[in-house]
Amino acid sequence: MLWKRKFTLGTTSSASSVASPANGAGTPNSAYPWLVLLLVGVIGLGIKNLPEGALQRFPGAATSKTDPPEQIIDEDPCGYGECGYGRRLLAKKSITLYKAAPLKAGVPLTELSSIGIVHPGEWVRRDRTVVLSVRKSGRVNFQLGNRDFSGEMVKDREVKDGQQLILYTSIGEGCWRTWMDSKFRIICNVEVVDPVIDEGWLLVVKADGTRGWTNSGEFAVEEVLNEELAQVIGNGAVSREERLRRVDALIARGADLNGPTGMHAPGTTLVAIETKDSELVSALLKRGLKVGPCDVQRAPSVVLEPGGEAFFSFLLENGTSRSCLKAQPLNYFLSWGIGADHYPADGALIVVKLLLRHGAVINQPDSQGKTLFDMLDQGKDTSSIGVLRQALKDLDAQGAPDPEGAEGVPQGLPTSIEDLLRLAENAIGQGESARALIYSEQAVKLHPDSEQAREILLRVRRIRAAQ
Repeated sequence: MLWKRKFTLGTTSSASSVASPANGAGTPNSAYPWLVLLLVGVIGLGIKNLPEGALQRFPGAATSKTDPPEQIIDEDPCGYGECGYGRRLLAKKSITLYKAAPLKAGVPLTELSSIGIVHPGEWVRRDRTVVLSVRKSGRVNFQLGNRDFSGEMVKDREVKDGQQLILYTSIGEGCWRTWMDSKFRIICNVEVVDPVIDEGWLLVVKADGTRGWTNSGEFAVEEVLNEELAQVIGNGAVSREERLRRVDALIARGADLNGPTGMHAPGTTLVAIETKDSELVSALLKRGLKVGPCDVQRAPSVVLEPGGEAFFSFLLENGTSRSCLKAQPLNYFLSWGIGADHYPADGALIVVKLLLRHGAVINQPDSQGKTLFDMLDQGKDTSSIGVLRQALKDLDAQGAPDPEGAEGVPQGLPTSIEDLLRLAENAIGQGESARALIYSEQAVKLHPDSEQAREILLRVRRIRAAQ
């Protein structure tokens, strides 16, 4: 299947310069009329494909410096921060790789030299993208109202509604590479009149280092698979059992619970946290989902919702740590929704007690010198907050509880990473998980960059979760 534009592998913006073969430096396209003439000469000699390394950025072949070309070779037209999107691709069927991409659209595949096969279920890395863009007609349509870019992109005030245009490559979101005033510009709010018959070609790299070109659309994009996985996890309209069945099916297809998603798509860990379903997350942990120490920062939006405090306790026992918070933890979590008409004071008090057991201090000021009591002054629900304030004062007067209710908490904990890890390992070996938690949390707190400290803390929390 030919991969025709508009292609959908995430390459959605423009390449704005021509790379010089001498030094690779990029300069404005109009500065390289020799490149246009060079490509005209190549086509005139009857060469129908372009060896790897010889592909040039747009513009491609043109009849002169002022006339619009019939086709251009648009290399790596990606942007909007999405150039990394679609870097890893999973073959859905056998895909032939070719030694070189064609120099123009419409070249039969039988005229290309094959170099290998990508087998179903095999991952490849996308190295480059080339669009063979064929000249087509379009017009400005302000009613689309997509974007108004600056810089290389022409602003609305520079064109008229209904103005006829010569289009080449789709840049995405209603924007096109356009021939205007004898040079290439990008114009948004454009609709196409002629059929789009552009061809997209990918240079991919196999695990064994084999490099080859393909125009097949039979690839699954890593980010798309993982986004589908996140959508399944967050689908509250489906039972937990059905969600897990679908998760297993997606993992079998190549999705990764800890893999990347698109720029604007939430990852699976965040979606899992937002479900507040400890049984679901436990099942996902067994399937390989990683909840890192700093994922605790993703929890504020759920901890004060109904059931959120219990799920927050589950997170603290399964990999997250308040030590990753840059803010005072009590202020950080309880400030969410403080301006609401009905502040969940009961849930907030449970969260406070939970954080106190994990080493938080009620009167600890934040970076601006404000304590939890100062933060509560911002609340609107004075009745509920008044009850919460008094309960906090009572807790403060009682003093901090032993962490996790452990008895015999050692005084004057060591500070070196070696001593803390040794003590934590000893406590694990003696079956004293509460003491192991104290040492491992202290190790992460004092040595946040230590991978060993984070690993042993996660191990201890899993031990405690299984007890």
